[in-house]
Amino acid sequence: MPTIVCITLFLIMYFFLRDDNKDISYEQPECIACSGCGEKVSITYDYCPNCKEKLKEECNHCKKMININWRYCPYCGTTKENR
Repeated sequence: MPTIVCITLFLIMYFFLRDDNKDISYEQPECIACSGCGEKVSITYDYCPNCKEKLKEECNHCKKMININWRYCPYCGTTKENR
């Protein structure tokens, strides 16, 4: 009898305390179009996995990786001509 009570209490606690978020949408990483082939690639990639096009370059001033098509570094404000 005590075993049944323990199991029942455990099940009640389990269903009461569990995280029941079935409608959570898992976020996909943002994608950009490759300037070489047009394929959608993750913004975290440095090179396109389809055509090997370079997608990011290092800012000469702050050394952070930024999108190769940006005119300004969003971290230090340096223009592309000054990099």
